[in-house]
Amino acid sequence: MQQPYHFPSKSAQQPRIRSKALSTKTIWNMMNTLKIQMQIHPKRNIVFHSFRNFAPNFIIDTEGDFKAAQLQSGHSDIKTLWNHYVSKQRDVTQSAGLLLDEKLDQDAFNKLTYDEMRQLLNDKKNGVRTQLIREASKLLKQR
Repeated sequence: MQQPYHFPSKSAQQPRIRSKALSTKTIWNMMNTLKIQMQIHPKRNIVFHSFRNFAPNFIIDTEGDFKAAQLQSGHSDIKTLWNHYVSKQRDVTQSAGLLLDEKLDQDAFNKLTYDEMRQLLNDKKNGVRTQLIREASKLLKQR
């Protein structure tokens, strides 16, 4: 029996879309792979649209860039993104205004051992880790 296809090919009208259609099985395999890579509990009910909701919020939380979130979501109007996709319940304890008053040891990195610094860098998640990897790659290319 042939599987129903989602996102059928429209390559003649829109060349940027893949030339093959995606089957239901392919989509579920992608979803399961993403759940594993993102360390989401296997029993958690995540559907394809969950990632559509997740992506803009992830960008806003890690980059603070609403325009990038809008572009990622594909909405031409930022109001649509705000009204339907952006989580309004944010943890503001890490917001810039509150962090300005926090007293930090500006020499903390220099006080870490080599192994502690490696552990700190390798334990970072999401946007911070990606940003550090990009910067490290740039430094390596400059050698």
